[in-house]
Amino acid sequence: TAVGHAEACLQEAADHLLLAHEALGQRDSDPMTWDMVSEELAATFLVLGVRRRQSLLGGGATPVVVQALRLTPGKERSVVNPMERAMEIYTTLGNAHQAAAAHYQLALFYSRVWTCQ
Repeated sequence: TAVGHAEACLQEAADHLLLAHEALGQRDSDPMTWDMVSEELAATFLVLGVRRRQSLLGGGATPVVVQALRLTPGKERSVVNPMERAMEIYTTLGNAHQAAAAHYQLALFYSRVWTCQ
């Protein structure tokens, strides 16, 4: 499916960005490049989490309540983990605006799940 392909591409991008961090070793070796890779990694994680949330809980023809019933702990973590990682990276970089955006996306997820209970 198109959703599955998009998620696979985002995950592949995140994997390569993590490899870029490994290649650099630590921030001190090249702070500008490290921060650039970190920003892109955080953005990729945030988009991945949002796409997963939308595919699990939002927008389709299936009623949200039915979708929430199918939300296993593993599926929940697949949404929350990348969003939390994005939030941590943005916080470490001192990017309060984007950290707030990650918090907001997590809040949307949890409020959507809660309203379906």
